Amino acid sequence: MNKGFFEKIFILIAIFSSLVSEVNSSVFNPKGEGLSWISTQLEDEYPLLKIFDMIVGNPKLYDITNPQRAIDECVAGINKYKGEGNDLFHGQLLVLCSPIPYLFPGKDKADREGSKDIFGAGVFLLENEHRMGSNDATLLLSDLHSNFYGELHYFLTHDLTDFSYALELKRYYVSQEANNFENRDSDRKRKVSNTQKQIAMFYHHGLGVLQDLVLAHVWYDIAAMNMHEYARKRRDEVSKLMTSSERAQARQIAKKCVSTNFRICDYE
Repeated sequence: MNKGFFEKIFILIAIFSSLVSEVNSSVFNPKGEGLSWISTQLEDEYPLLKIFDMIVGNPKLYDITNPQRAIDECVAGINKYKGEGNDLFHGQLLVLCSPIPYLFPGKDKADREGSKDIFGAGVFLLENEHRMGSNDATLLLSDLHSNFYGELHYFLTHDLTDFSYALELKRYYVSQEANNFENRDSDRKRKVSNTQKQIAMFYHHGLGVLQDLVLAHVWYDIAAMNMHEYARKRRDEVSKLMTSSERAQARQIAKKCVSTNFRICDYE
């Protein structure tokens, strides 16, 4: 690799030096995918949130054939959103690009701390956006704390995992999105139903809470009402493990949950 390639890596790290002093972050075991696929999406002016979802949801789209271009695009995108004061997109792109110093090392030395600092700066911005009422930031943070990201970010998100906090964030996100839900676009409705399915999985598998088949059924059922086919199948599977009284209880809780815009969704 040429000298310019290494210089780009250090430029990427230097961009965030003013942010990282307030941020602490943890790491773990990287795999080896790249990020250059994002470059074509940025050029086509895709919404960054969609880029983020597409990359996280489709690991096969990673490409390490052109790492220098990935670095160029990350630097350009981060500068753009930082300059515009768009902390939501800025934070997302920091998180998205954070593995680069580790995966594409300069001077034959992977910069683990550089990746940690960039990732931490992104999380810091997203936490601020969440506190200011951004539902998109809330959802992204819930996935970070759930460790629902692909292998590329695993070494950055592993020690951040907190299923109890993630569940809290996901339930809050769903309740906030319930406002004016019928007028949401199809993409946002899909995100909500998928989050409802994830909440069910937390209860189904005991992630951050004690395993609870009744509440798992509640949330699978709610997601199934929103046309989530996977949730419908899982609801039916869980139902077979429950007594008739438990199924009746689950239906009662689900009805109350929906009627209260997902704010009262537990046992009375």
